[in-house]
Order: sequence, then structure tokens, then C-alpha cells
Amino acid sequence: VGWCYAADELYRQAGLEPPGAAYFDDEDLESNGVGAISGLRDRVRAGLDRLPRLTGCRIVALTGTSIGPTLEILARELGRASGAAIETIALENSLYGPSVTTAGLLPGADYLAGLERAGPFDLALFSAAALNDHDLFLDDLGLSDLRARFPSRRIMPSHDFIDVLAAS
Repeated sequence: VGWCYAADELYRQAGLEPPGAAYFDDEDLESNGVGAISGLRDRVRAGLDRLPRLTGCRIVALTGTSIGPTLEILARELGRASGAAIETIALENSLYGPSVTTAGLLPGADYLAGLERAGPFDLALFSAAALNDHDLFLDDLGLSDLRARFPSRRIMPSHDFIDVLAAS
């Protein structure tokens, strides 16, 4: 059993894929950025068979730069399973700088800019970890304010994409 685990960003900076969930000895360290990539990968793949058909639906998945490459792979798998067209957008952190790469530390302004760049979409998904208990991002932009900028589109926080897509 390990007593210290490397954060996912360390693997990414070294050009390596983060290890599978078994490496983390059943520890829940995702809120610390450790094992988040493998945890997301495992949850998405375990839930693919629960997805409804979403043919014709255009989905935008916004994330931080560290999980961007993994999310591109998962988006293809989600698209094949659901029939939806899923685009990923990896966002650079304008508040803390490019060395902070996790989706949960992105300010609302970055999500807003990403959605403006995305063009038309039916549904936008982003990490629920980016919001506090009052549905505010780190820069105090509220989820309701973000949604108000795109009134005819659904914008949903998500833990693993399956949670929102399976309920669609």
C-alpha cells in the first residue's frame, strides 16, 4: 500500500498516461487531483451501456488541459455509444496561469469564453468540481449567470458525463 501518489498532472508533464485506478489502492484522492483521470476513464467506460440514443445532439465538453487528451478519447467512445456529436475543448486557466491544468480550478470566465468559441451546441458539460456549494465558480461567476448567456442551450455540471447523458 502506497503512502504517496503522484498527481495526474505529473504524469501528463512527463508525457505519460496516468496509471489505472488499481495503482491508488482504493484511495479516493480525486479531489486532490490524484487519480482523477483514471477514475473518470473507469466511470465513463462502466456507464456507456446506460446511455440513451442522442443522435443529432451536439455536445460540447469543456475541461482543463491536463485531462483534455483523455477526454478526447472518451468523447469518441461516448459518441459511438450515444450517437451524439461530442466536441471537447481544453481550456487554459486565465486565473492561475497555464501551470494549473485541472478543470475544477478553472474560473467561470474561462468556461464562458470556451462556450462562446464553441459555436452552436445543444448541451455543454463541464466538471462539477468547478462549482462551490452555491453554484459559483472561483471568480464568483454564478452558474445561473453562465446559463443566462446561452438561454436556449443546456449547460450542466457533471461528475463523469454519464450522470447527465444517461438522464437525457
